Amino acid sequence: WNTPTAGSHRLVATATDNDGNVIASAPVAITVYAADPGRFINFSIRNTVSGGTGTLNVGELIDKTLELDIHQVLAGLYVRLGDLSSADLRAERARVLAEDIADPSVLAKLYAALAMTRFEQGDKETALAYARKSLETHESLGQHEKVAETWNTLGWLFIQREQYGKAAEALDKAEAMANDLGLQPLKAWV
Repeated sequence: WNTPTAGSHRLVATATDNDGNVIASAPVAITVYAADPGRFINFSIRNTVSGGTGTLNVGELIDKTLELDIHQVLAGLYVRLGDLSSADLRAERARVLAEDIADPSVLAKLYAALAMTRFEQGDKETALAYARKSLETHESLGQHEKVAETWNTLGWLFIQREQYGKAAEALDKAEAMANDLGLQPLKAWV
């Protein structure tokens, strides 16, 4: 979906596994508002099953990154709406696209989103693995604020796993980096 037209759209995500089984998400209604065609898109989403809504403004979307960003946003909105299977479908599609684009900063952002999705699904081990991948990628790019935020997220994940020693180490790293960088309180991404 590289150049969505302004207006209302109804979307259903489908996935086919290796055995040929097809899984479809609940339909979502999306309204696209083009502020500057091809450069900036505003849209809102309503889950037609739960009735929950979310709104997002996305800027500077070009080529395949548009589809990737839409899948990432939908995955996050599905998590907030409580539709974890649809969130998983969107996150997996986003992961495939991100690897195809091969942009490390996009992958780091996606790994953080996958950590959130996996945690919400109750898979703390995979959430931790994705948070570590996000950390490694942010570190390799020299994105110090994102590294600090990811250490904060890792600390929170360790607390959820009752690994308090590791949590303290991660949170100490996050705090030290935040102080060195002069950051306000850090965000945890899950």
